[in-house]
Amino acid sequence: MSKQIPSNDSSFEFEKTFSDEDRIFVLDFIEMFSSIKGKKLKIFFKPNSKKHFIMYDKFSNEYRIFTDPLDPNFPDWKTPIEHEICHFLFDTKFTTFKKCEDQILINTPYELKRIGRKSIHTIYNVFEDQRIESWFMEYKQGFKKRVLKLRKVLGLNEKITKNISPTDPIQALLNSRFNRNDLVRKSKYKICEQYIKDSEKLSPKGSIILVKKFYDEIYLPFLKEQKQKEDQKKKDQEEKDQKEKQDQKDQAENSDEDETEKSDEENNSNDPDFNNSEDEDEDEDEDESKSNSKSNSKSNSEDEDEDEDEDEDESKSNSKSNSEDEDEDEDEDESKSNSKYNSEDEDEDEDEDESKYNSKSNTEDEDEDEYKSNTKYEDKEE
Repeated sequence: MSKQIPSNDSSFEFEKTFSDEDRIFVLDFIEMFSSIKGKKLKIFFKPNSKKHFIMYDKFSNEYRIFTDPLDPNFPDWKTPIEHEICHFLFDTKFTTFKKCEDQILINTPYELKRIGRKSIHTIYNVFEDQRIESWFMEYKQGFKKRVLKLRKVLGLNEKITKNISPTDPIQALLNSRFNRNDLVRKSKYKICEQYIKDSEKLSPKGSIILVKKFYDEIYLPFLKEQKQKEDQKKKDQEEKDQKEKQDQKDQAENSDEDETEKSDEENNSNDPDFNNSEDEDEDEDEDESKSNSKSNSKSNSEDEDEDEDEDEDESKSNSKSNSEDEDEDEDEDESKSNSKYNSEDEDEDEDEDESKYNSKSNTEDEDEDEYKSNTKYEDKEE
């Protein structure tokens, strides 16, 4: 009688398909590693669930592995079981990590803590998977071959690696883990290749420390950058919506005004009182225009009379000024004439004085000649 694999009833149908070799493989795994760790271990097969994980049930005090043997992403159903066994063997510290979450997120802004908490779980899973597999490949060569083959298959899966250069750090970690460093090296997160290498053969606590380092240096700056871009995009969208709303409001107001004006015109055109009122307004405007014209004409006439009076006054003033200038000229001429006359009189007086002087001189000369003549005569007589 063959041994039954310890599992639940939901996987019993799948277990019936096991060959003896497959059954021995699973049973040996359970017995060997349970004895090594000194803890109970069970495997639960969940076909088509596409889930693979291990958990500790504190009520039964046993570890339980849940796996989907029909998962198309895995070419061999044994490999997921071996992977979960690695967590059991090499002490993945899920509880310890949960206690460290707040310390890892200590530098995270409040609005980013929710997404940050979710992200560090993904980062921890990537580092921890790489760590435990690196240890188990040292002990089991068959597992090493299966794991390397599995990584290559998953690396070609576009749903996992997206077959493009990663645009965020977590995607870069996954690409590097699944042998797609060719994509990682084309991105700005080349450093993720080194982080994957550093995660190998660490201690359980070392993996948690590496998560803290990666989150602070790489992922948190990425989150802040993304938040800033989202805020700016949201702001731009709000401004755009506000502008469109204002344009619609203005357009509606203009349309209402046009309709109101059109309605008023139609109502006024049908209202005889309004037409008579318009005629009266036109007559009043015409009378006012005539009055203003008459007033302006009168004002212009008065301005012209004032201008003529000013011109006449100015003419009289100029005439008077000219008369005064002529009088001044006549006085000046008269003064010049008198001056000339006086000059002539002075000249005549001078001539008269000179004549008198000459006459006197002549008289003296004559007296002297006469004296000389008499003297001469007296000498002769002697």
